[in-house]
Amino acid sequence: MKRCGCALVVLLLVAALCGVAAASSSPPRVLFEWSAVDFADWPSEAAHAAWLGAGSYKDCMPAGVKVSHSGTVYVSMPRWRGDVPATLAVVVPNATGSALNPLLRAFPSWDMNAVGNPDALQSVLGFEIDAQERMWILDQGKVNGQPAIAGSIKLIVWDLKTNKLVQKYVFSAEEASLTQSFLNDVVVNQKDQFAYITDSGIPVDTSLPMKPGILVYNFAENKARRVLDTAASTSIDPNLWIHINNESVLRTSPMQTGAGVPARIVPCYVAPRRRHCAHDRLL
Repeated sequence: MKRCGCALVVLLLVAALCGVAAASSSPPRVLFEWSAVDFADWPSEAAHAAWLGAGSYKDCMPAGVKVSHSGTVYVSMPRWRGDVPATLAVVVPNATGSALNPLLRAFPSWDMNAVGNPDALQSVLGFEIDAQERMWILDQGKVNGQPAIAGSIKLIVWDLKTNKLVQKYVFSAEEASLTQSFLNDVVVNQKDQFAYITDSGIPVDTSLPMKPGILVYNFAENKARRVLDTAASTSIDPNLWIHINNESVLRTSPMQTGAGVPARIVPCYVAPRRRHCAHDRLL
């Protein structure tokens, strides 16, 4: 068992995610909570002991969460620092029904989470599960702030029902730089089989300029293209101040972040200027 001694993490699952109508008056409930994030099924006890002895359990930070239609919960843990053993995992509920400290299991496998293997998952933040129970996994490629190795920045589509790879696309250096990209979030147009990905463009070296943009992926053709590259709508506004409790903070925070698809498939992303939306036909 692997233990990550992080601050208490609480996962609230609203009734809508449990298959209950969104109009339900049921309040959110705590589904899982962790005072320490543990991993099950180590490849070896020696590796487990070494990992614990190094104190690497402090580096695990659950960042993304998705729920499949069968009710299985998955979490992503980007490899932004230290030794994160698995960047994508499935939550294993406690047999007792307790919400406290359920185990995590590397997903899809330990081999598919191997650091240094461009075919495996290197650092996952954003991912999505579609109506066909396919998981769209966005791999940032960069581990511990280092440049990504060639072939590691990619989008993987994984069938949760068969536990097999459906399709993989490796982004070129022109589409997602090995040193100046930060693939943040992915949203899927399930009807037309397109995925829209926000790239915050955060460089590994602060002396390099930021390269924000959006990636548009065509599943049917297994092709991608980059749009709005360093455009004003995806870049930092140097005159922007974010106000919290009437105090000005975060004047130069990173630009666009998450994406969403309301109504008639209109991809939206959040930039420092404002919330931006564009019809998918324009992308």
